[in-house]
Amino acid sequence: MATRGAAFTATFMALDSATGRPKTGDSANITPRICKDGTSAALTTGTVAEVDSTNFKGVYSVSVSATEADVGEVVVGGVSSTSGIDIVPTTYQMERLPDAAPGANGGVPTVDGNNNVHGVQPGTGTGQLNPSGGKVPATIASGDYSGNTVQTGDAYAYLTTNLGALGANLTALPALVWNALTSGMSIAGSIAKLIIDNLNATITSRMATYTQPTGFLATDFADLAADVDATESAVTDPTSGNPALLAAIEALDVGAGSGAHAVTITVNDGATALQNATVTLAINASRYTLLTNSSGVAVFTPTENDGTYNVRIALNGYSFSPVDLVVSGDTSHTYSMTQDVPTPSDPGLTTCYLDVIDESGAVAGVPVKLTIKACQAGDTGSGWSDSVLTKLTNGSGRAEFVNRPRLAEYSVSINGKEFNGTTLDASSTPLVNTLGRVVT
Repeated sequence: MATRGAAFTATFMALDSATGRPKTGDSANITPRICKDGTSAALTTGTVAEVDSTNFKGVYSVSVSATEADVGEVVVGGVSSTSGIDIVPTTYQMERLPDAAPGANGGVPTVDGNNNVHGVQPGTGTGQLNPSGGKVPATIASGDYSGNTVQTGDAYAYLTTNLGALGANLTALPALVWNALTSGMSIAGSIAKLIIDNLNATITSRMATYTQPTGFLATDFADLAADVDATESAVTDPTSGNPALLAAIEALDVGAGSGAHAVTITVNDGATALQNATVTLAINASRYTLLTNSSGVAVFTPTENDGTYNVRIALNGYSFSPVDLVVSGDTSHTYSMTQDVPTPSDPGLTTCYLDVIDESGAVAGVPVKLTIKACQAGDTGSGWSDSVLTKLTNGSGRAEFVNRPRLAEYSVSINGKEFNGTTLDASSTPLVNTLGRVVT
């Protein structure tokens, strides 16, 4: 958290992707960047300084100006020209906080030895507080008030004079409120007008076929329809005049679609069907997304019918490169994903790995931190020197941690969330077994 609109010094970390360890002495090679409310830009001050190469290895700082800090969220990171060095960005939530010392202008108010709030001066002068007397002195002009006699214009006199009129106004208030609520219900194109028009048409249609029972009161149905017109509700179209909202609604994934042609996608690993793979068909501004069933099949009926669709498939532990698919009539196609085999660890140890995906596939560059919290029972008196490691996901969306202890308690942090688990007594430990499907 930082103060919005106030200059501050931001920090970030540089990691060596080959070793996973902090990188020191790289300040001259780092070009800092700032992301303000989701928009990337160059920093006004591009000078990067190393904080402390001995006590804070891999930590660097850069100045953020007051103008750059006047947003809701700031992310500070950058790139290094040194090969294999990754910059881990830092996120700051910008809050409107006091940015001066307590008691100073712009700071938090304080109290003095007499428990008086700083800046509020006690005394007996006009406008000052008199705590001992329990009064706030004021200067009243001659003739404003005299003794305890009711004066023209004071509250008591006003209420006495206007109470009768107030009662009459309260009686008329319900009608005034109703008229205000129903005054604008004839706007062409609004949902309210559409509802009323259809309601009137339905009532009129039913009246035309209605047979009045013997002895029924002679009610004029035309008057009833007029009463319906007079009591229209003020319902407006929430998307009227809001093209951005309409565009956002149209851009949402729409499941299988409702077109005339069936597009059947089968997903396997070259031999075995893959269930729960996320399959997305994209064309123009539309996207259709489904999960494969136990047979590895997802069936779409896209509204656009014929055309060239981009096919994207994502599944933890597997990789797939997006391809184009030409659809002309009913179409079936099978795609094979490649299983990502973890890097082997030394005998007796395990390789922990985590795959990060979204609807478009693997996500690279996501920081993942693995912490060994406790080794297996029977290891009393021993420790683990590199118990905390941070890795960035690679091009396949995977972060690997080789040579980790088996049957050890651990925590893994990603996107600000932390999960706990125990490594397997096996050559590899898929952390996704504990986390579930990890999606950015």
